[in-house]
Amino acid sequence: MNTNIKFITKDYCVAASLKSAGLPLEEIRWKGHIAFFVFDGKEKCEEIYNRYWNNQLKVDAMIICAELKNLKYRIMSERENTEEQKSIPKQNQKQIRFKNILTPATTASY
Repeated sequence: MNTNIKFITKDYCVAASLKSAGLPLEEIRWKGHIAFFVFDGKEKCEEIYNRYWNNQLKVDAMIICAELKNLKYRIMSERENTEEQKSIPKQNQKQIRFKNILTPATTASY
């Protein structure tokens, strides 16, 4: 069994299901604005993928929600970093990456 073969999907819910089943996400590859999730071990991933589509995958609802949030956060942060770096001169990139950390949070008035 060759576990070095990659499983690649652009389906956000499938990726979250694979993560919830305990498979580590190796990387996110980009083609334009489309994210492709890369997992290691194609055979194991395909087994879980088939169980997902046959409605046989049993995953705790809290875990799947957490993985969906984690993937969304990672996608958004990677996309923002990529877009910022393309449009900003090199000397200013480091400074702008930390801009959001330094701005005060807005407060709601009641």
